[in-house]
Amino acid sequence: MNSRQWFFVFLVPVMFSVVNFFMFSSSSLLESSVLWFFIGYILFLAVLTAYLRKFSFSIQGFVSGVFNVAATVIVFFLYSFNFLTNVFPFLASGIILFFAMDYFVSGDRNFNSKMIVGGLLIFAGLIVTQDYGFAMNFFVIALGVLLMIFSAISNFVLLYRVDEKNLGGRIQSFLLPSLAIPLLLLFTKPFPFNFNGFFSGFLSAVGFFVFCYALIEIYNKKMGLWSRNLINVASYLDIVILNVLAVLLFQGRYTLNGLAGSLIVFAGIAVFVLSQPN
Repeated sequence: MNSRQWFFVFLVPVMFSVVNFFMFSSSSLLESSVLWFFIGYILFLAVLTAYLRKFSFSIQGFVSGVFNVAATVIVFFLYSFNFLTNVFPFLASGIILFFAMDYFVSGDRNFNSKMIVGGLLIFAGLIVTQDYGFAMNFFVIALGVLLMIFSAISNFVLLYRVDEKNLGGRIQSFLLPSLAIPLLLLFTKPFPFNFNGFFSGFLSAVGFFVFCYALIEIYNKKMGLWSRNLINVASYLDIVILNVLAVLLFQGRYTLNGLAGSLIVFAGIAVFVLSQPN
């Protein structure tokens, strides 16, 4: 892989770390955050459609978007508990589910033990970043499991067989289900403008576009399984950035488990990257 390809691989977690930072910052006003987040989605949909000068419908993109809307609402709800790092173990579990779906759906068997070890290390590292342990009620745990499932399905369906020809339509259709949220909330009662929610939504939409484009940049048919999972795994590097932001801006101190978890995440990503098939 060349430097351009690596640039896009690591641009994804940087963008998503900023997205999650602003999502968390806005989550104290839950309904307002959700509303303006998806209005940000809709704005990017309008910009992208104007740029492409057409709208192409993709069933695959739309299905991915439905699961993403559900996962995003759950993330906002969990963030409203002010547990920034507690959300990520559930998201991280999606790494394993994503790999399993890719393995069975694609029929690609070109993998090695390092890929599995790398994914498990990242999952372990994200669990270690827990500042509050597992002191959650069963309702929150159930939501977390749903978040794991929804996010993994959304990411896999979005990335599977994406290419330059269908990228525009895939992202347009991915963003289309977000129209339902303003239709449900906008006319119930007036909501003040929520900049953090709006900005995180717009940047998130851009991030998913880059997410797909990064895969297109690095995709190699002989290493399809590794390529797709590299993009998915690398996206969880954002927990390292978020951990630093959390302890500096939200907690005001460093935590041993947060730093240790970040190091484990780095180790897992390194192992996965080095697992590239020959």
